[in-house]
Amino acid sequence: MKTMQQFVLFALAAVLLAACTPPAANAPSNANANSANANANVATTKPAVPTAEALTALETKAIEAWKNKDTKFWDTFLADNFVSIGPDGKRMSKADVVKMMANDKCENKSYSFSDQHVTPVGADAAVITMKVDSDYTCNGQKGPSPAITASLYERSGNEWNLASASIPTTTRLRSSTIGW
Repeated sequence: MKTMQQFVLFALAAVLLAACTPPAANAPSNANANSANANANVATTKPAVPTAEALTALETKAIEAWKNKDTKFWDTFLADNFVSIGPDGKRMSKADVVKMMANDKCENKSYSFSDQHVTPVGADAAVITMKVDSDYTCNGQKGPSPAITASLYERSGNEWNLASASIPTTTRLRSSTIGW
């Protein structure tokens, strides 16, 4: 009987101790709610879709890099999953473009952009369409101008990378360009 009493007392003590938990924090409960709301606001804040001016600036950097045969620019500017269809209909990956830029036989004398329009594609992508007037040659052939281009940019962290570019044209060049 004495063993039974000890067991019951031990079980009762275990239940009572389990029910007593220390306080989670020494702050008022509304402070925890405010902290949770602040964290929720931080988590849902997304950078804005880039403006036409911001994407045009990126397009300008790309053309300048093309003019100057700056292959290092393309390695960081193009998204890892980059794909493009050039004026000759050839599909090109990031590696293809970087290689092409190193061996490019093009000369770009001048260019200008107009009629830029940005269309958001979700929170982390945007398409810019524009008219490009340019005076360039590739392998001695004059490039098409004007041309309507479309470039798809995707957000990678705080940077915008070119994911795809195209230039619809009926003129076919021997040396493909990436969209200008």
